[in-house]
Order: sequence, then structure tokens, then C-alpha cells
Amino acid sequence: VNGNSVTVSGGTIGNTVYGGYVESGIVNGNSVTVSGGTIGNTVYGGCAFNGSVTSNTVIVNGGTIGNTYGGTVFGGYVSSGSATSNTVTLCGGTIVNGSIYGGYSNTSSGDITTGNTLNLGSSGHGVSKLNAIKNIANFQNLNFYLPSSIVNGDSVLTLSDATANTILGSSGANANISAYLDADTTLASGSKINLINKTG
Repeated sequence: VNGNSVTVSGGTIGNTVYGGYVESGIVNGNSVTVSGGTIGNTVYGGCAFNGSVTSNTVIVNGGTIGNTYGGTVFGGYVSSGSATSNTVTLCGGTIVNGSIYGGYSNTSSGDITTGNTLNLGSSGHGVSKLNAIKNIANFQNLNFYLPSSIVNGDSVLTLSDATANTILGSSGANANISAYLDADTTLASGSKINLINKTG
């Protein structure tokens, strides 16, 4: 399954959205874009029960994902296999009481981190003070795009589940973390910004 795309710009979806789904095989190059509306449960860029889930994308620019029971975003999900090189970009919207995973597997044998990327904001669209997310995990690359309004002491991403494992970086390698300042930012020398703040 490859090359499929789903766009949600309004209305209400009571349950789950898949960019691509297969029982067994390869799920590659699918995407979900959320710019409005409400998705009641989970968003999968790509999902397979057995196989390889790679190079799928989830972009959240607006809308709401989840309800009081939580709304999880998976770049790639596989019950048994690998989930690599998937990308999640969060530029807006609300994820209610949920977590964001680059890759996820129900077994411990597959690679679920290599090449997975989390973008918080995008070039020209910085974000900060994201505080409705429980946890992030299984990303090798994290890119933070900071808005011009950011000030000393701000936190970009606050994670609310202190007990969850925030696993970043692939096996044997640290995560690659980059932060980009808007050209109009007026931070003074010596200012401190918390890219990830874990509370609870």
C-alpha cells in the first residue's frame, strides 16, 4: 500500500484515520493531513499488522485529535515488523491527552526508530507552549522551529506523563535535535529555552 493521502479539514470523525493500512506487507509513502475538524481517536500515517511501515507522514496544522480518553498519533505502526523513516509534523491543532510516536511495534524485535522525524513547527511557522501532549517516543530526529514571540524561560513542548518512557534516538545512537530561531526573534544573549519539559 503506497501513495495514499487523507485530508481532514472539518467535520467529526468518531474513531480512527489511516493514511495506509494493510494486514501483511509494505506500507510506504502514505500521508494524513489534519487542518480542521475533530478526530475522536487515533491517527496513523501507516499501519500494518505484519511487515514494514516506512516513509509515511502525519501533518497536523489544526483541528482536534482525541477525546477525554486520549488521541494518539503514529507516524508508523506495526504489530510485528519495522516502522522507520516516518515523519510527524505538528504546526497547530490540539492533541487531547495523547502521545506522538515516530514508530511503534507490539514486539521488541523490529526497528521502530531509525529515520523517524518529529517536526515541531515548520520554516516560517514556529510553535511554542505545546502542553496537551502526554509523551513522545521513537524518533531519531527532532526539529524545533521557534516563533519570534518566544521569550526567555519558555518551554516549547511540555509532556504531561512523567511515568512514560520518552525514548529518543535509535539503537546505539543519540537523537539528532535541531532548533531554528525566527529571523525576528529578540532573545538576549544568555536566554534559556526549554525544548522539552517533562512534568508530573
